[in-house]
Amino acid sequence: MRPARRSITEPGAAARLRHRKSHSEDRGFVERIEEAMTNPGSVKINVKGAFIVEEEEESPSPTNGTPRDGVHYERKDIRLPHHTAVVSHVAVDIGGSLAKLVYFSKEIGSSDNGGRLNFINFETDRIDLCIEFIKELKERHEQNYATNPGELCVMATGGGAFKYYDHMREALGINVLREDEMECLIIGLDWFITEIPNEVFSYCEALPPEFLEPRPDVYPYLLVNIGSGVSMVKVSGPRQFQR
Repeated sequence: MRPARRSITEPGAAARLRHRKSHSEDRGFVERIEEAMTNPGSVKINVKGAFIVEEEEESPSPTNGTPRDGVHYERKDIRLPHHTAVVSHVAVDIGGSLAKLVYFSKEIGSSDNGGRLNFINFETDRIDLCIEFIKELKERHEQNYATNPGELCVMATGGGAFKYYDHMREALGINVLREDEMECLIIGLDWFITEIPNEVFSYCEALPPEFLEPRPDVYPYLLVNIGSGVSMVKVSGPRQFQR
């Protein structure tokens, strides 16, 4: 008679199985962080069920929630209820008058595992407030993920990304990557057009706005920026544009 096979449900075997599973999950978690840092432009966001939050309360500071002079909190964050992966990036567009910053945070007081993209503006002549805020994000990132300081990455664009580059690297002690402003604008716009509902609409004075459904076939389109001047860019595809 052959001896009975040992059941995997025995206490010792179950404990070993849980240990291997936990070790595998930890390894996958670390690999996802390393992949995000090795290829900064390849960060993937799960936009399933994404929507724009319209709330009266302002986005809090990551550590103390105290509003400060020179800081303008946006009230239309993007809720990402199904995104659970690590986001080790902070993005900032530093212009002549404002530094526009976006970062991901887990949803406070929610039972699900999602989070949101938060948008905050800083007056550029008070750029040190922006850098201080990024420091707070860095500290929270280290506390949440127990990673090394160098594993948080700042993606910077705009004229200020070059003007304040050395100052930011010295003050933050982390990697700062400078990106082309027009490429960032188009890539970001493409993401909104194709992924986020109620972000694109047509306008007519005689009719209420009509929202368009996100779709992948958006090219070609004309991108018109109206500020102190007017610029027009023909966008033919991802990273394909002509002024």
